[in-house]
Amino acid sequence: MKFGLLLSLLCALAGCVANPPPTPYPLQQYPAIWTPAPTPTNTPPGPTATLVIQNTRAPLPTRDPNARNLPAAPRDALGIWALTRDQSAYAQDTVAQQAQILVTPADEFERIKNDSFIFQIVATESARPLPDAFNGVVMLPTTQAEPEALQALQTALEPRWVLASVFITDTAQLETLRARADGLMLENFLRAPDGAAEQFLDEAAWKQQVNTLATLSANPDALVLTAARIAPANQNSSTDYAAWMEYALASFWLGANNTHIFFGAPDAPTQIELGQFLDMEALGAPQTAVIKANGVYQRRFARGLVLVNPSADKHAFLLPRKYRARNGAIISQIEMPPHTGALLLNADQ
Repeated sequence: MKFGLLLSLLCALAGCVANPPPTPYPLQQYPAIWTPAPTPTNTPPGPTATLVIQNTRAPLPTRDPNARNLPAAPRDALGIWALTRDQSAYAQDTVAQQAQILVTPADEFERIKNDSFIFQIVATESARPLPDAFNGVVMLPTTQAEPEALQALQTALEPRWVLASVFITDTAQLETLRARADGLMLENFLRAPDGAAEQFLDEAAWKQQVNTLATLSANPDALVLTAARIAPANQNSSTDYAAWMEYALASFWLGANNTHIFFGAPDAPTQIELGQFLDMEALGAPQTAVIKANGVYQRRFARGLVLVNPSADKHAFLLPRKYRARNGAIISQIEMPPHTGALLLNADQ
């Protein structure tokens, strides 16, 4: 009994007092309306005001009466213009039907298909009024002496095209007209007007003309028609028109850099050969600049290779791959006689 009292006294002095148990309290939770249930992430959003506006029909904008249509060659293919006068039946049925631009005297308008760009050959004083169906005019070289006359013609025909015909070798006149006219027709490409069919430019003169094409075609807003002519007085039965046409076309491809520069062979014999080349598959877009290798100027395209030998020397070399020549032969080497060109298509296309 005494021991129990003594133990109680010692516990009281030492703080041996039992703590009361903690009072429990509930865990507080946010109301369910504060945190909505998650939605699936793949649920498409509902329509918005932006979508409604985008799908609202509206009238098409009014066509600008001063807008000018720019003719363009088929993508990655050769652009062609044709003269309707003095054509053979074959040229009329093939070249003219595939040409994007037709140049015609006023009295031959009825022969023209409607989906081509049509240009009338004019002298300055006879250019007005121009029928609505024409997209512009081509001025003859004899009508370009007065800058005021050219300006007056442009004002009268605006927004239609005024192209000035000029000899490609007349560099002074070419620069003058380049700054004033809407476009140019380059006469006598690679061939002097009085030169014999067997007469060719030397390499320096050839290169200057190809560089002229490259410079003019660098302007995306200018229209350029290139005329590779053989004057009737210099045409004869011994002329290899097929070889001449491949040479002229290959040279053209080296200098053409946009879809607003067009090739034309206005004389009947050359138009017949041009029609044969139009059946070839397109070379595609150029992949490289022009280089000179193995004595020959070369340019690689998406689906082929263009070669020109403008010199008086013959060159022969191996090709980097197999190509299909114009005659259909598959070749891996080639011989280039003087003043020749080659349009080669990839053999595996």
